[in-house]
Amino acid sequence: MKSELLRVHIASDPRFALDLGTFWMVDKATRHSGAYDLATELTADKPSSPLTGFQSGTLAAEEWGKIDEALDRSWTEAGDTSQRYDAFCALPDEARAAWLAWAVARTLHAVTADSKAVTFVNHLGIKLDIDIAAWWRPTANNYFDRLSSKAAILAHLDEIGGQELSSRYGASKKHDLATSAEKIFAGTVPVEAGIQDAALAWVPDVMRYAAVPIVDEEVELSAVNVEGHDPTEDELPQAA
Repeated sequence: MKSELLRVHIASDPRFALDLGTFWMVDKATRHSGAYDLATELTADKPSSPLTGFQSGTLAAEEWGKIDEALDRSWTEAGDTSQRYDAFCALPDEARAAWLAWAVARTLHAVTADSKAVTFVNHLGIKLDIDIAAWWRPTANNYFDRLSSKAAILAHLDEIGGQELSSRYGASKKHDLATSAEKIFAGTVPVEAGIQDAALAWVPDVMRYAAVPIVDEEVELSAVNVEGHDPTEDELPQAA
């Protein structure tokens, strides 16, 4: 009955509920052992990745590390559960809000381009107005080597520089072409100014937060997901 009374009063105080809910989630997330003393099932667990041994190496991964490192963890050493909760509530508004954002964000699953969830992921990306090109660049490893043919890479070069640019690399082997494309789209190869601007702004359709999912049939959908995460070579689907 005491829990019933608590439910009613928590539900009647949104600000109290927000701080309590955040504490419940982050206290569980920062512990190295069970959290059976919190009297709740609320969690913000980090989902397990379906890509074994995956390493991102992207700017987003670096930024996540900075966000995680900047969190005020002083409350975690305050003592027992009640003391930690009081110390958490005593943090400045910005510090508690940062914990809430971290807790919610860490629960997001990576999804492949053919997943039913991709529509909502795209919707969120559009609402956040994410500049994809500023955060992710196509490389040989995460994109070009995964295209099914050399012609598909040349088609992307044609998109930004026309046939004049694509014809310069027409005689290259596929892997060498993928490596060259990586440098072109990173802006590290001397090309005409207009082409370089287009290259730095370009991202493949599979990486766009599109209102209607756009599937590039040249890309192995199970290999490139909408966050730009890609598996190792050993994890790619093998031909039957």
